[in-house]
Amino acid sequence: MNHYELTMVLDPNIEEEGITNLLDRVASIVIKTNGEITETDRWGLRKLAYPIRKQEKGYYILLRLQADVALVGELEKSLKLANEVLRFMFIRTETKEVACQKQGD
Repeated sequence: MNHYELTMVLDPNIEEEGITNLLDRVASIVIKTNGEITETDRWGLRKLAYPIRKQEKGYYILLRLQADVALVGELEKSLKLANEVLRFMFIRTETKEVACQKQGD
């Protein structure tokens, strides 16, 4: 399994219920592809560097995931269709164990 970070910028006018529904949809896709969400970090409302869809602020959420490559395509399709998502970005990361082993070599 690969390790990923998913950062999402949501519409600032979204309510708590909308955030919970979006996270539930993401979790169901992750579980369906035999993945696991290891951490959810809500950064909250922040000012954007530039306006996106006429919004000056966005609600940031960071998810750390463990999953196969198939998850990325599946989640990208879902997030592109979600109106409440202004932007999102996937990053493949290495585990701490792998990084420590590389330093020791």
